[in-house]
Amino acid sequence: MKGRGDKFAVLALCAFMFSLEIFSIWDKSLTADEGAHAHYGLNILRGDSSRFDDSKMPVTALNALPVVAAQFLKGLLGDRMPPVLSYYGFARIPTMIFSVGLLLAVHCWARRLYGRRPAMLAAFLFALCPNILAHSRLMTNDIYATGGVLLSMMSLDFYVRRRSLPRLLVLSASVAFAAVSKFTCVFLYPLLLLVLVLRYARPCARIFSRSLPLSPAKFARWAFLHLAIFAASNLLLVNSAYFFNGSFRAMKSCQFRSAEFKAMAKVPIFSSLPLPLPAPMVEGLDWVRHNERTGGTFGNIYMLGRTAPKGEGFKLYYLVTWLFKVPIPLQILFYLSLWLYAMEKRRRVPSILLDRDFQLLLLPAGFFLLLLSLVLDAQLGVRYLLVCMPLVIIFAAGRSFAFLSVTKAGGLLLGAACLWIFCSTISYYPHFLSYFNELSPDRKNNWRILADSNLDWGQNQKYLVEYAKANPDIIYNPELECKGHIVVEANRLAGITCPPEKYAWLRRQRTAGHIAYCYIVFHVE
Repeated sequence: MKGRGDKFAVLALCAFMFSLEIFSIWDKSLTADEGAHAHYGLNILRGDSSRFDDSKMPVTALNALPVVAAQFLKGLLGDRMPPVLSYYGFARIPTMIFSVGLLLAVHCWARRLYGRRPAMLAAFLFALCPNILAHSRLMTNDIYATGGVLLSMMSLDFYVRRRSLPRLLVLSASVAFAAVSKFTCVFLYPLLLLVLVLRYARPCARIFSRSLPLSPAKFARWAFLHLAIFAASNLLLVNSAYFFNGSFRAMKSCQFRSAEFKAMAKVPIFSSLPLPLPAPMVEGLDWVRHNERTGGTFGNIYMLGRTAPKGEGFKLYYLVTWLFKVPIPLQILFYLSLWLYAMEKRRRVPSILLDRDFQLLLLPAGFFLLLLSLVLDAQLGVRYLLVCMPLVIIFAAGRSFAFLSVTKAGGLLLGAACLWIFCSTISYYPHFLSYFNELSPDRKNNWRILADSNLDWGQNQKYLVEYAKANPDIIYNPELECKGHIVVEANRLAGITCPPEKYAWLRRQRTAGHIAYCYIVFHVE
């Protein structure tokens, strides 16, 4: 009966999550990136993987499937096809379906790691995470990348528990899926290597000290064979996603843009080396790095009222984003879990490094946080942190539940945390993308903390039109300092999409209100 009840509860969460996504996004306008993602997805379905943009990936072919289906029906039915079937909102549904699949994966893995009841808590926290909900509704690649990282770590866990060829191939496919979802995920390769080194450090020491019957030569042959199978299958899948476009092209034949890739191409040992990767992937990595340095594809970086020029940023950007954009109860559960983890047996560093929870959950989450903060220069919103969220949620649910559920008071606190998350998330319906937690008590001033895709990604134009009809006296995005009923886009006001000094005079004024959080209202007298 318990198993049947769990299945019903998980399916209910899946239905609830999907309903929140589809009803909250259906009539929202396209965000800044969705059109280009859909365009590249359509190109992939047509067999063309050539790059026209730095960061669009083959995975968005999934979102182009409804578009192709609508085109097919249009050719079949002609003018008899209902116009609603051509609506771009259908192209968002594949991302929603994928996010529901991730909810099931979170529950499955959390159950394997911590048990039945913590798994239900993890599923609840994932389904009600406002940032997951926000980006699960869009035809972009952030949720696919999140799923790629989760499935990679999950399949790695299954592989090291019982090494077999099928599990190795599933691991390879998961990592390949992540690699063709978002370029940030290419750092999974060194991360997985680090995890495997930590995982097999102790067994290797015992093998080479002859404490185990397995000979070092036999172990080395086994490791080489599995590595070769992983590399071959992974390269095959990645190249297939780009239709082997320009695969095995020498570096010297590439026209690189970034300083790092240009320098690498000048090294004699690399210049004539055929790259076992498709040209659009190499070009994308190069273009992304170049645009990160120059800010060519995005605006200024904004945080806490300060603006950094294009190509620069703030080292604490993602920590601030975490503090204000992640629900406070989830943060508390995570901090509690970290404290319990540190106090368990007064853990020493060697024992932590060899621990399963550290290797599979904490290390990957911390790895990507440090990567985003210290190495990569694109500070464009909480969507880049999404790759960490399922790992954080599983760890927080597993560790905190074991501690809080043993007493009645702890159970009440856990219930209060769940209620808090539910109310906090639902209070932003249908504007999940603009979610800020209660550390920002005055929502009309959210723009003073963070902006860009944390707040306004062009998704709420409909609400601006409705407000303008009801208030014909508004002055929208004024070019010069003026008085009256003023409405300004949050990103322009913050100095992201225009020179910061342009609206310095208006930022000193008291905020009167907001239109769907994306357009800020002032009454200047």
